[in-house]
Amino acid sequence: MVTGSRLATGFTSPTPVSTLTAQRAEQLQVTNAGDLLAEVPAFRASASPTTTGLGTSSIGSRFADLRGLGASHTLVLVDGERFIPSTTGGTVDLNNIPTLLIQRTEVVTGGASAAYGSGAVAGVINFILDTKLDGLKAMAQYGQSEYGDADDLLASIAGGTGFAQGRGHIVGAFEIEDSGGVGDCYNRPWCAKENQVVTNSTPGVNGLPAQILTNNIHTSTQTPGGLITSGPLKGTTFGANGNTSTPFTFGQLPSSLYMIGGTGAGQNAYLTGVDIKTPVTRYTGFTHASYDFNDSIQGFLEGSYGYVNGRNTGGYYRSPGNLTINASNPYLPATVRQQLAAAGATSFGYGREWTDLGLVTGDDTTKTYRVVAGLSGNFFGNWKWDGYYQYGHVDYSQIIGNDPIVNNFKNAVNSTVGPNGQIECAINVTNPNSGCSPLNPFGQGTVSAAAKAYAYGTSIQNISQDQHVIAANVHGDLFQLPAGPVSVAMGLEHREEFASGSADALSQQTAFYAGNGGNFNGSIKVTEGYFETEIPVLKNLPLVKSLSINGAVRESDYSLSGLITSWKAGLVYEVNDWVMLRATRSRDIRAPNLNELYGPASLSTTTINDTVHHSQVVANIITSGNANLTPELGDTFTAGFVFTPRWGWLRGFKLSADYFDITLNNAISSLTAQNIVSECNLGNQTYCPFVIRNTAGTITQVNTPSLNLAQLKTNGVDIEAQYALPLERVYSALPGVMSFGVLATYVAHLKTITATGSLDIADETGCSPTSALLCVPDWTLDQTINYTVNRLSITAHGHYIDGGYYDTTLVGPQDPGYSPFLSNSINTNRIGSAFYLDLLTSYDLIRTDSTDMQFYAGVTNLTDKNPPLSPGRSNNVFFDPVGRSYKFGIRVKL
Repeated sequence: MVTGSRLATGFTSPTPVSTLTAQRAEQLQVTNAGDLLAEVPAFRASASPTTTGLGTSSIGSRFADLRGLGASHTLVLVDGERFIPSTTGGTVDLNNIPTLLIQRTEVVTGGASAAYGSGAVAGVINFILDTKLDGLKAMAQYGQSEYGDADDLLASIAGGTGFAQGRGHIVGAFEIEDSGGVGDCYNRPWCAKENQVVTNSTPGVNGLPAQILTNNIHTSTQTPGGLITSGPLKGTTFGANGNTSTPFTFGQLPSSLYMIGGTGAGQNAYLTGVDIKTPVTRYTGFTHASYDFNDSIQGFLEGSYGYVNGRNTGGYYRSPGNLTINASNPYLPATVRQQLAAAGATSFGYGREWTDLGLVTGDDTTKTYRVVAGLSGNFFGNWKWDGYYQYGHVDYSQIIGNDPIVNNFKNAVNSTVGPNGQIECAINVTNPNSGCSPLNPFGQGTVSAAAKAYAYGTSIQNISQDQHVIAANVHGDLFQLPAGPVSVAMGLEHREEFASGSADALSQQTAFYAGNGGNFNGSIKVTEGYFETEIPVLKNLPLVKSLSINGAVRESDYSLSGLITSWKAGLVYEVNDWVMLRATRSRDIRAPNLNELYGPASLSTTTINDTVHHSQVVANIITSGNANLTPELGDTFTAGFVFTPRWGWLRGFKLSADYFDITLNNAISSLTAQNIVSECNLGNQTYCPFVIRNTAGTITQVNTPSLNLAQLKTNGVDIEAQYALPLERVYSALPGVMSFGVLATYVAHLKTITATGSLDIADETGCSPTSALLCVPDWTLDQTINYTVNRLSITAHGHYIDGGYYDTTLVGPQDPGYSPFLSNSINTNRIGSAFYLDLLTSYDLIRTDSTDMQFYAGVTNLTDKNPPLSPGRSNNVFFDPVGRSYKFGIRVKL
């Protein structure tokens, strides 16, 4: 059987399929399914513990993203059945897959909607579990980085046995992993260099471009003790106790946010506090029982439970010069007040990093329950049928602690002397019942407990999801042709998904600095029917070992969008035993998910580079769903060959290469605020209504709702090569086997195309982990070399990410048409390449017919390769931010 088809005739699929075996997982010593897929070049790194440090939702989750089209475009199956999504965005957290039971993982790198339904636009991942395990398997592993952090402890056990005189079989597994984190940017030398982009308000002057990416970048409008940013005392900074003041040293090109050099080394507020890697704890439990009622009918019952808890620290509250302080503020030191009075100033701009008030903390917990019951059987000889019912339930809790309440904070900072001579909030003069407690903004450690209690709070979001699936399938041979049987498969499926959620009252008012959940309620229902066939055309002729045609069609009736058709046509041509050609053409669909349709408005803040005013600002970002979305329609074409010579030294060699071309119309996406601003500034009027500016032209808010964008398009080539060489072929006395494997993906284009132009983000590797518009390298390669002799196995694993652009919307000296006078010019628009080498080994301490005990150890990122130059920690999407790490463990099979 091959994923990508519902047929069970064992034919070779026309759709490209990559198979990752359990042996590969053991060789690479990965601890979960997400780590295994992360090494496959066709996948773009998505959510993982090293990319969710800036986020407040799904912390520590692992989502699979084929082709860089977004994780919601990749369908995840377990034994051919949909797995319940872990989020309202329709994405499956791979932490919930029981690693020890994974027999193999099949990846269809092309459209498969006709075979499996909505969501398979980029492809399908099918985890095949060992539900017939007989005996016991267990493993324990510990790892740690060279810096003494990023510790990881994994323990897993699985067992299976027969019952009822062999008519029944039961399998169970339990897995626990406790993964530690890595602190903020200053915990790694490469990040402590304080790389950031600083803007230049006068592009071209002195030969300097509009943006400069460099190190030693400090904040120019805030300090831990406070900084006056406007007025006659601009540049006055306050000491720790708030009673003393010293002059602030401005560096080069001070903007509204950053500068090069100057005061603030080691104190960049946008690098402090945010985890490089978030700590995660997860538990996975799984059981599967099957029973043969007779020779024709079998049944099974399956249940699983997953628990994932991720914690992070999302930085300190920051006020980059955007506070206005009255000169009469009673907390202001007397000397400073006198100087302001002498200058006739009544107020001044003020910025501060509120490090003494603690970090914003995130705590996300997802509990996933799944029960499946099914029957299968056969009739009329080779005809088979199966059906199942699945119920899934997810409880999600998001708690954001120590979260500033923005308006309360502003009220508390605006203090005065009340009628009784006591310092109080100015708002209390007109509203005595406001509950406001005055906050001393000068210095550190000067904020009272009452003021912090008023200005800070806890944001809470709870979401519950339910999924019901009932499906039935039948497949077999219709009749015989000279070249073989005509096989068909057909089936029906009905799926219902519901989600409801609630948030605290302040979150619903988008009152918090970070997070801000909302009430949530929505449902999706779909009924589908499909038909698939394989028709053998030719067989055993000169230059034609076999030629077959594969076709499929699916009708999907959605409760919101109505009837949609998806289809696939494929061709497999085996020239002989060692050359096969294949091609597919498909129409694929993806209906909007619950979050895209019904997601509540949520507020966050981020830094925006505004090329109109050559400035950087911190703006509010409002994300939300959109009930008017329509389904995406994808057109996919693949064509390739498989070369498997069977003579001489080439025996054991396999090579495949497949071209892919995916065009996604009405693509649903929520672009990043920076993408929207950049597109608007470049003249794309489609996005300008989402950019809100004040009367001075400064960006204050960017709305990022889910939208049906015009088109996404990607194309490229996947290459896979394998070679097993018994060394006795080289020299008869040489023991052991050398195995070589290469996976490579080349992406020529990944475009967003609108009515006013296109944006191609292939060959861009400088994108942020929080980017909604996901960039990809042009070349990604993964290589393994394994030597096995007797009880010893040694594996060298290499992973290469090609260098690329920092930002394809910018122009650097390396690009055609560069001029420092351009508003989108930058001093360098390139991110370097990286090659990571892992050295892994294992040794069988005991190996008998009934028992195997294996010790293994490994070093990942052997050369301690640092990420290439890019802003802060923002390039952790593709590059390893942790550094050299060590692991060791033991496996037992009984």
